[in-house]
Amino acid sequence: MNQQFATSSRSSIDIFASLVKSELQCMLGVNIYSIEDEAQAGSEVARTLDQSASSDLLIQYESDGSVFAAASRLIFCEKHILDMDMSITLRDSIGGDFSTTELNKLNSSLRNIRSGIPALLPRYLCYARVSPKKSPEKLHDILVIETIPLIDHVFSTSHFNLPGLRRKMLSEQAKEALLESSLKNLAGIRTAGNTTFVFLSRKYLDQNGIPYRYKILSGGVP
Repeated sequence: MNQQFATSSRSSIDIFASLVKSELQCMLGVNIYSIEDEAQAGSEVARTLDQSASSDLLIQYESDGSVFAAASRLIFCEKHILDMDMSITLRDSIGGDFSTTELNKLNSSLRNIRSGIPALLPRYLCYARVSPKKSPEKLHDILVIETIPLIDHVFSTSHFNLPGLRRKMLSEQAKEALLESSLKNLAGIRTAGNTTFVFLSRKYLDQNGIPYRYKILSGGVP
């Protein structure tokens, strides 16, 4: 890992600890005792994630005497972005490779579990928007979503149908494939640089009954 990435990772851990940790503990009713950046974490759970962004963290927490893990992403925002509703994003491919991204690793781990093969999954995926972008001082909102129902929904051919959207984007040689063409920011796949990512708005989560928790601390969209 290069020094710049390591420094950025350390900064993300500090920001999470000072701005997000306490509020997330309250939302989940748990005690968070470990915070690691995914790229440096050596645990089996970390290896189910794509470990490619310094703003992605792996947290471990205690609840009712048991130990669990969750993945947490810091989203660094300027004020005008906070006037928009939060969407969750998951990397689907990097440079055309699907094998190393969190979305596909999580799906692979879930398939293994259901086939009786031991595997680990983070129980929740957590998203927290902080600002200002360069030196965050404020937490604006948090969204916590259950991992298994989300992965099931995204890969289901009768719901989000990620394989079908991938084929659509490839056949049309497009930069994005939307679930509903008339609703640009509802849900779909988009390209950013050499990365494709799935995005799902809160409205989409509500419409499809995907379980999540959401809390506004400052700004944000109710």
